[in-house]
Amino acid sequence: MKAWILARARQLETLSMTVMVTGFIFLCQPWFHLLFRYSVTTMLVGLVMYNIFSRLPQRPANVPGRQ
Repeated sequence: MKAWILARARQLETLSMTVMVTGFIFLCQPWFHLLFRYSVTTMLVGLVMYNIFSRLPQRPANVPGRQ
């Protein structure tokens, strides 16, 4: 499980930013009260995810000519 998370740290960091933006969209939309009610919770979940996944070590990028 830990290897899977470390291998996908960059994608999980992007997912957490998407969750935060989704929470902001929920906050600004005027049509569905249920989405408005959970907007701050969604943003906080995204923030916690971002704080966790941004601290994981990233795999080094593949550099041509380097092994």
